[in-house]
Amino acid sequence: MRLVVTLVCVLLLGLSSVAAFVVSPLYTAYSIREAVKTSDTAYLAARISWPPVKQTLKSSLAVMTLGPAADPTTEQAAALGWWSRLKTAYGKSMVEGMVERYANPEGFKTLFTYGRSIRRNVLGKSDPDDGLSFTQKLSSIWSRIQRAEFMTLSRFEIDMFDKYDPTRMYAGVLELSWDAWGWRLTELRVRQMPGVVDERA
Repeated sequence: MRLVVTLVCVLLLGLSSVAAFVVSPLYTAYSIREAVKTSDTAYLAARISWPPVKQTLKSSLAVMTLGPAADPTTEQAAALGWWSRLKTAYGKSMVEGMVERYANPEGFKTLFTYGRSIRRNVLGKSDPDDGLSFTQKLSSIWSRIQRAEFMTLSRFEIDMFDKYDPTRMYAGVLELSWDAWGWRLTELRVRQMPGVVDERA
């Protein structure tokens, strides 16, 4: 009998450990979101690998704002004339400058504050999560996740729709970092998804 109890305890402990591991990257992603809102720069510095995040933000934002021609590997970029190339290069430099300025532990909070002020005071849009309980907020976040999967035991990818714009998606990659004792965001891309219908409406 004692052996059976021991085996059951070991099994339960193993299952709980697996469950904790599966949930851990999602918890890190949520914690990064909250750290941006609360200006927890120490957490953002520890949980975001800024050089690769900046690089992926630059390339994805350039394509989103300037079109496929901003990606030098596309046919559209190869077909550009010199004037269009000049305009695209200027646009990319503007995007890259913005990312360099705001993609850091201090700048993310500023960007969040600016975005919230513009939505509320200029566009007249309130935060859909205002007034919701914690569980309701978690449910809202979960409903916007399109994909969340382990590519390997140390690499987790998540795609989530923007809560204000259902055609905009954020694609993030978290990797298990032993020196940071946990998950770190290593890639972040912003994509415009034309033709996507908001099923939550």
